[in-house]
Amino acid sequence: MSDLKDWQQRVVDEAAELSKKITTLERFISSGGTLILNDFDRTDMNMQVVYMRKYLDILNNRIRRF
Repeated sequence: MSDLKDWQQRVVDEAAELSKKITTLERFISSGGTLILNDFDRTDMNMQVVYMRKYLDILNNRIRRF
């Protein structure tokens, strides 16, 4: 993957950054950190990580086609 075009490298970088954010958020959720939140915010945070994972899946699909 060393011969990536600029835009392709940006996709790779974005996927790496998103993966780190997902890991951080999942650790927070699994540590019970969301217990201080109200039900609406807790639900939103759980949904956020679901959609972040889906977005990462899309980025990884694109990367595989480079």
